[in-house]
Amino acid sequence: MVSRPRPAPVTAATVADDGPPKILNKRFSATVRWYRKTGLVDAALIEIDDSNGWPTPESLQDTRTRPPQRWGRLIGPRPQPVAVLGFPRMQEDGSTRQRLDEQLVGEIVPGNGSLVHRYEISSTGPVPGGGPDGDRKGTGWSGISGAAVHAGSLLCGVVRLDRAATSGIRLTATPSALLLADDGFRALVAEHSSGWEPGLEPVEPAAFLAPTAPTRTLRSPAALLRADAEAVAFHGRAAELDRLRTWCEQGPAKLAVQVMTGPGGQGKTRLARRLTQVLADSGWVTGHLRSNLIDPPGPLDFTGLRTELPLVLVVDYAEVRPRVVRELVRHFLEADNHRVRLLLLARADGSWREPATDTDYETGSVLDSAPVIELAALLPDGKTPENRAAAFTRAARDLSVLLPRVPGLREYDWDRVAAELSPDDDLSDSRYDNVLTLHMTALVGLLQNGPAPVETAADAPVERTLVMHERKFWQATADSEEFGLGLSDRTLRRAVAVAALCGATDRDEANRVIGSLPDVGAGKAANTAEWFAWLYPPGQGDYWGALQPDRIAEYHAAEAVTSGGLALSDVLAAASPAQQARAVTTLTRAVVAHNNARRTANGERVLAVLGEALDTVTIHTEALRSAVAALPRPARAVSGLALRLTQDLVDRYERSTARPPEVPDPQQAASDAGELAGALSELGVLLAEAGHPEEALGASRRAAGLYEGIAAASPAYAPYLGSSLSRLSNRLAETGDHTGAVEPARKAVKIHERLAAADPTAFEPGLLTSLTTLGNRLMQTGRHPEGLAAVDRAVQIGTRLADADPGAHSPSLAKALVNLGAWLAQTGLLSEGLDVGEKGADLYRRLAAANPAGYEAELVVALTNLSNHLSKTEQRSKALAAAEEAVRISRRLAAIDPAAHDPGLALALHNLAGRLDKAGRDAETLATAEEAAKIHRRLAESNPAVYGPRLAATLNNLGAWLDRARRTAEASAAAEEAVKILRTLAELSPEVHGPHLAASLSNLATRLDEAGRGEEALALAAEAVAVQRHLQDKNPAVYLPDLTQSLYVLAMARARQGDFPAALRATGECVEAYRDRRGAASMDGLHRVLTLQAVLLTELGRTGEAARIRRWLAENPVQPPQ
Repeated sequence: MVSRPRPAPVTAATVADDGPPKILNKRFSATVRWYRKTGLVDAALIEIDDSNGWPTPESLQDTRTRPPQRWGRLIGPRPQPVAVLGFPRMQEDGSTRQRLDEQLVGEIVPGNGSLVHRYEISSTGPVPGGGPDGDRKGTGWSGISGAAVHAGSLLCGVVRLDRAATSGIRLTATPSALLLADDGFRALVAEHSSGWEPGLEPVEPAAFLAPTAPTRTLRSPAALLRADAEAVAFHGRAAELDRLRTWCEQGPAKLAVQVMTGPGGQGKTRLARRLTQVLADSGWVTGHLRSNLIDPPGPLDFTGLRTELPLVLVVDYAEVRPRVVRELVRHFLEADNHRVRLLLLARADGSWREPATDTDYETGSVLDSAPVIELAALLPDGKTPENRAAAFTRAARDLSVLLPRVPGLREYDWDRVAAELSPDDDLSDSRYDNVLTLHMTALVGLLQNGPAPVETAADAPVERTLVMHERKFWQATADSEEFGLGLSDRTLRRAVAVAALCGATDRDEANRVIGSLPDVGAGKAANTAEWFAWLYPPGQGDYWGALQPDRIAEYHAAEAVTSGGLALSDVLAAASPAQQARAVTTLTRAVVAHNNARRTANGERVLAVLGEALDTVTIHTEALRSAVAALPRPARAVSGLALRLTQDLVDRYERSTARPPEVPDPQQAASDAGELAGALSELGVLLAEAGHPEEALGASRRAAGLYEGIAAASPAYAPYLGSSLSRLSNRLAETGDHTGAVEPARKAVKIHERLAAADPTAFEPGLLTSLTTLGNRLMQTGRHPEGLAAVDRAVQIGTRLADADPGAHSPSLAKALVNLGAWLAQTGLLSEGLDVGEKGADLYRRLAAANPAGYEAELVVALTNLSNHLSKTEQRSKALAAAEEAVRISRRLAAIDPAAHDPGLALALHNLAGRLDKAGRDAETLATAEEAAKIHRRLAESNPAVYGPRLAATLNNLGAWLDRARRTAEASAAAEEAVKILRTLAELSPEVHGPHLAASLSNLATRLDEAGRGEEALALAAEAVAVQRHLQDKNPAVYLPDLTQSLYVLAMARARQGDFPAALRATGECVEAYRDRRGAASMDGLHRVLTLQAVLLTELGRTGEAARIRRWLAENPVQPPQ
């Protein structure tokens, strides 16, 4: 049924066409609004006049908050139980001619009648004896026409006629799908349903799918912001929707998986709901997996999803239910002869996509290769403020329509408030990139201008103000006669936070965690849990729901444990493993949200409280596994927590594998080794991010060894072996073993080349990453042509992949571009390096704008490289701007997590000092260099192999600037320290550290020469030239520029000692080298050498030659910098 003034039932056209309606107890006037009687459809839509006391069905009494009817379709081949309720002739009273109701329980076999698009309902159940009068036409089932056919709560069709089976019962029915295919029918249903668009839901999997149009239970204001409430009309996202629809409709007719990530409130769920609505209208089977189906312990049966129709299934919160995701992929792969699209929604990518030890090869490869799309802001800050203002006004208007449905807010002119409302803040602020923030701001604006505003600070986060409005509803309902809890506002806030943290699947789970609150205890736990379940109704399979949207619940839970007096350790101790995992994940998300909103101090307090609770309570291994799988990647905002949880998980697995089993089980042993390998591989990445390279190397080396053994027996692990080898290569390089890092990188490329040859779509992304790693290793060991070829190949693959799917492959392409730009510049191809570096920085800037926590650190590296490119091409003002931006970002990151981001800050400062020097800002140059040296010295004390070269480079530059400031002794000391560091490193790896040693020797020679220590300076300068000649012999194009600089220093040292002929020979070699090079930098160096050469010629009495050189210098001046 549908409603408005006159409710309208659906019935068979046969009924409407059989003359006047029968007289029952009372007559009601009605109008046929829609009628079809064809070979396919036999149905009518009747509007009943309710002015004469028609008892409006309950489902039609509040259609603003819930759809009056759910519609179903059968999608699979298996028989489906259905129920039919009607008034057949067999139930007619012979004396009164009135009929009683009859419910038939039967089944529909989809293969029967499918060619003529009808359902055939059969049953062998007993029916009343007798039958129709002999003189009357028809059968005992005559009159059943128009009866509703239900499968559970889904209306599948209406009965058409009795087939008069020779045994049993056989009725035909018009499917609901044929009714909803008619635009006129759909429009009438929507008109009488307060705008709810009727949508078909698949019948067989209904038990584990969310309703297409769930009930809007509006018992508090925040419920209006739920994605499935759809209180604010969908708008925008045309490009994203088109791309998703193209992904669904094009490509091979088999399973395809895609991951969509983004911060809470970015609009992932609304976009996915819109996609399924659009595709459902095109005949697709669509569905959203129930959000509370979270890795149940028992077997998962998805046979209800078997269909030959095109299917798209959305899985929200994919990161917290990896087992469900794997089982779905495995199920769909078993029947891959039709089009299936699996869209996974998650806050962030992470280890949840990596296979468990029981994952088969195909399932593992499908998940590992699934493209990951970061959903961009709906209205990014580059949009005009007018666009955001319009979105704010639209949201306020739509929310005001449903606000009267919230208890306590009914008697108010919300339309007027919405019409007069304007935002208090400047909507150009970056926090309004997030569409939920904009909608929350609109809702809070309505409430604050309504009948009961709350007192709040002007700078209070909008989440806090909204929670304060929610609290009024908590207290009012808790004190009502129905519940009478008698709890304080403070205790109610804690109770809501406990529910937000833990959830509950049954009464016992709910009572245990609520009972952990001292003011609730066992005595009031049951009533308090029931109160919350009423306030926030549960979905199927849960005992209670949750404060929604998630960001509100996460904010409130975080506030409760940090400043609201909620003892997190007590809650974790009372919680089940699933509840423990949910609590850790909820608080982790709250930290990320705080950091994205620049509330870093709040995030640090949450992490501190969570750390203290984990010190007190040992959470279950299954909870630890789930919490680690749900961690965001990259995990920088919560890097310390991620490291702790992953280390704990490794320790658990190691203890488990160390215990010899009573009965040897090779399969279980391999499974345990796989679990340990995965945890170790993740631990290696996290240790490296946290600045512990030696420990990271140990973990990565063990992971690669374990994966090698497992992959030999199971091909499904080949991609993970390749990835672990690339990670091992990175870890070796970070400890200074660049030569040793080459071989694992080569092995990784070979593995990915073999996989990509068999399946390019699945494994080319892995090949891109492994090629980038190999290119870096080759360049770092001086094998430049081979290294450039590898990185260039990676860029070509990345460009092709990103062109086809920017969201999935832009991060890998950005990394490859930055690397290639840096290596091109290092080999002297400055213009090419600048062009590529700018592309990489622009790409990272876009990524960081959408996900600051994920990509700001990479943006710093890109900006630092870009600044170097710009400086080398004499674009000094742009170079300085890029360097300053990199330092600003780095300072903010290092303030949040010094261990992870101090190295990046030191490099950014070092680079900025060079740019300030070029700008002539001497005092700032010196201060910045000293700060960089201080950080690098601290880092090098704990890890000289990694940070020693960086400290030496900083000291070399610092020495020059100290000398210019006439702090000669400090300048010499800095240069001597740099040489000492690099001599030690060059003995271990001459190819890697030889160039840096030579530069430091030349630098120290200059300092000593200027200090009057000429003999020492000459010896050091000669040593520097010898080192450079050895390197230049191997690769002239790369090392010739450095050799010319060392030769110039040697010439100066010899000149100061009076050996003018030897000095002149050194300048002659320099001049020849500079003449073969181009660019402003080379011209500047050539001028410097020729000026010295003219002086030397004059000293030797060759004044004519000296004059010609000076004349050439005057005629060919150095061009001023841009």
